[in-house]
Amino acid sequence: MNLARQLSGLNLERRYPLLLALLATTIWWFVNGQRQWDISVSLSSPLVNVIAISVGFLAAALSILLTAQSLPALDRLKTSNEFNTLVDYHWSAIRLGLISVALCMLVLSFPPCDRSDHWEIRWISIPWFLFAIWSFIAFFRVLALLKQLLTKG
Repeated sequence: MNLARQLSGLNLERRYPLLLALLATTIWWFVNGQRQWDISVSLSSPLVNVIAISVGFLAAALSILLTAQSLPALDRLKTSNEFNTLVDYHWSAIRLGLISVALCMLVLSFPPCDRSDHWEIRWISIPWFLFAIWSFIAFFRVLALLKQLLTKG
């Protein structure tokens, strides 16, 4: 029973960034209606900066984590499978950040237009918002796990 509880907790930990991002995207879709594209365009440029800085921080933290030697909590993690999970979470957050930057660049590449003529471009705002929120939640998951690692040591 204890193993089943641990596995279900691990599944929740793996999946909660996506589940929260899907929930936030659904709420955003219904609340913003016709303004989605305008919001996407106005926020894409600042998001590129924030996400790029976050991805750079996570890449630097991952490189430090992979080369660190003297932290007792890290030694315990390396002997278990949890270290691989932490590295997977890092890579996942970095990938999600890069996808978010690519979607921001796609949004910024469209010329200004009247929404009534080009209603189909509104659909780009859905994956744009989903990946932006998903990547931020994944970033915070990694930061929370790193904080736990550092405070245990």
